[in-house]
Amino acid sequence: VPPSLRAVALDCWALLGTTIHGACIAGDDVVVGYGGGGSGRGRGVTILPLLSDCLNHSNLDLRCAAGECVALIHEARLEMGIDVDDNGCGNGGENLNASDRRFRRGSWD
Repeated sequence: VPPSLRAVALDCWALLGTTIHGACIAGDDVVVGYGGGGSGRGRGVTILPLLSDCLNHSNLDLRCAAGECVALIHEARLEMGIDVDDNGCGNGGENLNASDRRFRRGSWD
């Protein structure tokens, strides 16, 4: 599939993602009322490996579209109060001080 078509598809996914509940995008459990198919993960969390590949692509439009999708997923997780990193630590911020938590959330105010 051409990179430009993939970029447009990701842009459409991000646009449609703004119209649905955050749990469908970034939840750890897919909400049953929103068409959950038993994967146990939000649709955005499921496509993170694909987005990672797109972020490493040479096409600028594809990288930008993938970055916007990642930002949408991250924002949905923050709004839902999910603050657990997926790298195996799983500490959820309980061992972090306030500055570390703000840094992880991307707020430097």
